[in-house]
Amino acid sequence: MKIYTLPLLMLIFAVASCKKDNSVQPISQGTSLSGTGTSTTGSTSAANKSDTVKYGVTYKVNGQVVKTSVSDSTLTLVYTENVNLILNSADYYSSWAIHLKDDFSKSALANFDYTTINSSGMKTLNWVDDNLNNIVTKSAADTTINNIKMVRLNVSRKFTFFKTYSNSTAAISAQNTLVSRQNDVVTYTANYYMPSGFTKSYTATANIFYTK
Repeated sequence: MKIYTLPLLMLIFAVASCKKDNSVQPISQGTSLSGTGTSTTGSTSAANKSDTVKYGVTYKVNGQVVKTSVSDSTLTLVYTENVNLILNSADYYSSWAIHLKDDFSKSALANFDYTTINSSGMKTLNWVDDNLNNIVTKSAADTTINNIKMVRLNVSRKFTFFKTYSNSTAAISAQNTLVSRQNDVVTYTANYYMPSGFTKSYTATANIFYTK
């Protein structure tokens, strides 16, 4: 009789990767959710009847800063994401996972390669894990909004974009062009993974500011 060991192991891994991360516990109480600086704050309507969550996802996010630098002929852009997701407490604690994706297609960043560091400390190229259970640079805090228990989940992920040019002059020219850009945005998409499956997606956009 054949024993299908590999598919069984893959199934176990898939279930484990979507299990709720109990290591992220509320760390403080608070009701201050606003930030400073130019921002585009996105919010979404409540989930529809086909969803298994009641309140969906609301965003609190300021403009995102990308720090640029040139070394020899290489232009490096460091983007440290800083996004707050406002979640209903019951929805958050009953979910298996929350997924958050960044879309750079409406920015110059789409033309660059990038690296990130995964949960194992390994550098990845042009890929980032969108399952927040696997993101260590995050924190959760209980809060109350309109007498409803909520959770503010802060996510901070570092993306290092880069491109090598023919010479340093070309790299500096590209850097100056980036710093002058005014209309670049990043789009965020989040959804819950519940025991019954994925919910609908909730989106928001934030302006990108390039600095030296």
